[in-house]
This record gives sequence, C-alpha cells and structure tokens, in this order.
Amino acid sequence: MTYRDRYSRRKKRRRIVYFGGTLLLLTGFLIVLAVGMRRYDGWGGLVRRVRVAFIAQQPYLAPMPTFVPAATVDKVAFVAQLDEIASSPRPAPASTLELPATAVPPTPIPPTVTKTAVFQEAKTAVTLDNITHIWQTWNNCGPATLLMDLSYYGIDIEQKTAASILKPNPDDKNVNGDELLAYAHQQGLDGHIFINGRAAQLKTLLSNGIPIILETWLEETENDGMGHYRLLVGYDDDAGEWIIYDSYISEGVDADRYTGIRVSYAEVEEMWHVFNHTYILIYPEESAAIAAAILGDEMDEEQMWLHALSELRRQVGEMPDDPFVWFNLGSTLTDLGQYEQAVIAFEQARAIGLPWRMFWYQFAIFMAYDKTARYQDLAELTQITIESWGEIEEVYYWNGRAQQGLGNETRAAKAFQHALELRPTYAEAEEALQLTINNY
Repeated sequence: MTYRDRYSRRKKRRRIVYFGGTLLLLTGFLIVLAVGMRRYDGWGGLVRRVRVAFIAQQPYLAPMPTFVPAATVDKVAFVAQLDEIASSPRPAPASTLELPATAVPPTPIPPTVTKTAVFQEAKTAVTLDNITHIWQTWNNCGPATLLMDLSYYGIDIEQKTAASILKPNPDDKNVNGDELLAYAHQQGLDGHIFINGRAAQLKTLLSNGIPIILETWLEETENDGMGHYRLLVGYDDDAGEWIIYDSYISEGVDADRYTGIRVSYAEVEEMWHVFNHTYILIYPEESAAIAAAILGDEMDEEQMWLHALSELRRQVGEMPDDPFVWFNLGSTLTDLGQYEQAVIAFEQARAIGLPWRMFWYQFAIFMAYDKTARYQDLAELTQITIESWGEIEEVYYWNGRAQQGLGNETRAAKAFQHALELRPTYAEAEEALQLTINNY
C-alpha cells in the first residue's frame, strides 16, 4: 500500500469520525430541545427558562441593598406596643380582586358557620389518594398546584386553560393566593386563605380528607431562592415527614408512578416560615363545617391575625435576628391596620437582610409605606424589585402609587398601565389609572 493510499484512508476515517460526531451532537441537541420544549410548554417557555438560567449567572443576584433604619428600635417598648394592639385591634379593609367576568368572586366564609361538626382527631400517618400529579410548565407552580388540589375533588382542567386566566402573561412571576382561591370558587368550591398555620392543624385537616396548599420558599442554590406552592397530601409521624406533591422537584421521584416526595417536618417548617405559615384550603361545601370545626375562631380573619400577632410577639423575643420573623410581623400588623408599627417591623427585617426575590411575592410592606406616606421609600423599593426582572403587576401598581404620592402623574399612569397589561382584570390598577388620568 502506497503512502498516498494510506493517507487517503486516514482522511476518509477522519471525515467519517467528523460527520459521525457532528450527527451525534446534533441528535443529542434535538433530543434535549424536544424534552425541554415538552417540559416548558413549547419553544417560548424553553426560551424563557434558558434566559433565567443565563440571568442566574449574572452578578446582580445579591441580597437587597443594605438598609439602615432611621432609628434604633427599643424592642421592649415595641413589644409593649404589640400587647396594646392585641387588646384593641383595628383591622384593615379587605382588598378587592377581580377575575374575568366568567369567574365567581371569592366570598369569605362567614364566622357563623357551625363549629359543632364532628371531625376525626389527627392520626399517626395519613396519605390522601386519587390526586393527579401535574408537572408545571414554565413558571407555573401556582396553577399546577391548584389543579392537583382540584383533581382530588374530581375536577380535571388543562394547565394551559387555568394559566390563561390565572396568569395571562407567561412572564408573571407570581400568582397570589387570592387569585388561586377565586379560581377555585369559579369551579364551585369553597375555601379560605390562612396564616400562622401549625403542624397540628395540618395533620387534623389531612386526617379529615382535606389536602392543603402551602406557600413556601424554594432555594436549590444559595441566594437564588424563590416562592413555590406545594400540595400537602399526607404525613408520617414515625418518620417525621410530610408527603408533598411538588410540581417542580423531580429528584428521587419514581417516573412511572408518582407517589409524592417526603420532606422532614423541620425542612418544611424552615421553608414555610418565610411566608408567615400561609396555607390555602379548598374544599366542597359539604366539608365547610368540618373545616370550621377544626380551625375554630381562626375562620374569623381578625382572630386569625391576632393569633398570629401573639405567636410573632413570642418569636421576636426568641429569634430577634431572624429577618422573616420581623417581616411576618410587619405583614400581620399591616393586616391589622397598624401601619406605623408595621413599617418599624419591616425595616428591622430589611436591616437584617432579605432574599433578593422577597418582594416578588409579598406586598404588605408596599401598603405600609403607602399608608404612612413613605412614598420615596416605596418608589425606591418597588423600582429595585422591577429591576430584578420582576414583571409583577402588584409591584407596578405600588410603584404607581408611589409616583402618585410624589406628584409624578405621568410616571404613575405608565406604571398603572403596565400593571394592567400584565393583568387586564386588575381592578385597583384600573381605578388608579382612571383617577390619575382625571387629575392630569
């Protein structure tokens, strides 16, 4: 064999290796692309997921800018104020919420619902069955978790259908609990949102056949946490674990038969604590009396807030350096209409340090700043949140309120308009926009 022949064979082999490798890479890419598009509901969802992954590598991801309160808090005197508030509460008016015209607006369950219904005491272990697990599409844990809950009651709705109403803008980072509850009402179910949840309550509810939506924190990577809904379907006291249907977490899950993930009591407590132990109950009318009997006077919002205030007062004494204790206290004081004290609590939380996505999900601090005419603080905080890729209608609404307070009517109108683009049925933003236009 001549040198030329050997060279020709080597060249041919190199071409085969090159084209074979290229074909293998292309095939792998197409498989990944197909899986990604299926997982994130099409090309648009996949692009948004890749964009977020890119953003996560940017240097912005840091805690909120260092905040120094205007004055040092005398914690002893402040706790004494809390005691006074507890003895003479002044609840704030409830906010309104509108879904499309086809929706039935949520109506709070009156505190007069009978509490004499007989319910089962909590068992040592419970697992609710007949729940359809749903993997969320892009940024869609709220609708997906709600639909898992609805499936328990025999209601089957496509995730796209629910999302088109609950978050018509795919980039909306947050579907709040009121929106989820309103959608459940539209399906003919009762329900309620609670704070200050305790393990004993959850176990009793599960033992009586009522699954529970928890609003929690999810932090797979340090300093990259986010809000995340999860459906609680059971527990096991011997193992010290909750059983959860999670629309996002797939690690350790049986791909052929989903039976939930098991999370320790301590871990759930840690990630639930960030959201003031908020939980959502959805149930048919025939279960309302049992739910009321289990929850007692906490079916009344004012009593629920007062119980939360009492618990947070204790936590402030035991965990004074926990930012979430202070933030939860601020949120509860805002619910009670105690805005000046709420601002003090919120600013303690900010001084200790909060996650950079905190204000994507929780907005009571914005109301407290607005009600105390802290318009510059409100403008700065909402703008920081917007610049953190926070396409959230509530944040734009409160930014507009801040601009209104500062006399910037044009900026206010733009903020309200953008809030309406994100949620066309946002009644408060529509009203504020019209008021701003009339004041031009």
